[in-house]
Amino acid sequence: MAGIYFKNAVQIVDKYHFVRQCVWAFEAFRKREQKRLGKKYRKLLKHSKRLLTKRGTKLTKDERERVEAMLYLSHELRQAYHLKERFYEVLDAK
Repeated sequence: MAGIYFKNAVQIVDKYHFVRQCVWAFEAFRKREQKRLGKKYRKLLKHSKRLLTKRGTKLTKDERERVEAMLYLSHELRQAYHLKERFYEVLDAK
């Protein structure tokens, strides 16, 4: 639609909104997995948003162990987490 009225406009995506969309998609997946898992494991994932969305390179040793325990519960969550980490690597590339 913008091309009709603004033929010379340049469309851009800023990094903040691009990252936000990725984090929202990961969060939606985490919530689906949380619901799918039993009650015992659901509580573990319920308050994990900050840990799982934090860049892996910035995790402390204790946080890394907690994340690894959560990723052990679900192969799909582990794959999504590694895709999120790869996404951050692409953003950091020159």
